[in-house]
Amino acid sequence: MAPPSNVALPEPALRPVIVLETQIPGFGLRASFDQHKILFLALVHIESDTAATFTAHHSRNVMRTASGGIQIGTVVYLLAKGEAERFFQWLRTGESYPGGVN
Repeated sequence: MAPPSNVALPEPALRPVIVLETQIPGFGLRASFDQHKILFLALVHIESDTAATFTAHHSRNVMRTASGGIQIGTVVYLLAKGEAERFFQWLRTGESYPGGVN
């Protein structure tokens, strides 16, 4: 998602972002974290780029679920096959390209 054209974000403000495929057609799970390891997760309607849910927790509170998803606090996100592993790899390394595309 590009910033509004009338807002200039300084380079240090860009944070790693990953978008994961979910089990719900048309929805993805967008994740990012800040310098304090606070993880922000938003279930996003892909076509409209609108967040359906949003949650923030410390990244150490994320757990893998038996259903192939992830749990943070009391929220469980059901991900497509292989996406939980991709998420935890991203969480460990923080890999992304500038602008949040990976």
